[in-house]
Amino acid sequence: MRYYRIKIEPGDKPTIFDSKIGGVAYWTSDKNYPVGANGKPLFLLAQINFERFNFEPPLQNAGMLQFFISDDDLMGADYENPTAQKNFRVIYHERIDYQTRDELKLPHNEQAECLPVYGELKISFSKEIGDGSEHNPPYHQIFGRPFFTQDDPRSDDSEFDTLLLQIDSEGEYVLWGDMGVGNFFIRRQDLIDKNFSDVLYNWDCC
Repeated sequence: MRYYRIKIEPGDKPTIFDSKIGGVAYWTSDKNYPVGANGKPLFLLAQINFERFNFEPPLQNAGMLQFFISDDDLMGADYENPTAQKNFRVIYHERIDYQTRDELKLPHNEQAECLPVYGELKISFSKEIGDGSEHNPPYHQIFGRPFFTQDDPRSDDSEFDTLLLQIDSEGEYVLWGDMGVGNFFIRRQDLIDKNFSDVLYNWDCC
């Protein structure tokens, strides 16, 4: 099994085009920025620039994938309906406009009251063989076996068979509640089809 391990690179300040956790999102003025159920802008949890690493199918080799959450007590999660993208959003930009400038005054996670990420953290990737359970924490990864501090939110017959993104707690950079972990799951076929409208989002802590 192949998975991609994610490493936080705290010494490198990212731009709006880089893969990162937290900070200001890449965005263009022709699109409506995502808002939560209360009408307030969501905050960038993470974004992945597929053009800056040699990802293999079913991941893309172009475009930007972004994960947004709200800064409420549940950090965008809805445990009764974990696929309802009311207070979280997964958005894919098929094309990145590198002429875009950071002029839209978009929200930064440091302005939020309740988010798991501190600062703006550039990330790097490495392709690994295994299921991800054999490496040492923190368990930041794409694909592989998911990690939970409580229970798997998916039922035994769940179609959400692919770990799209997992962000673990890590020291001074990321903290989900009391040392928890956040997961996003997708159907493999939806990932192939670039359909991110039906994604399961969950986080739990000790």
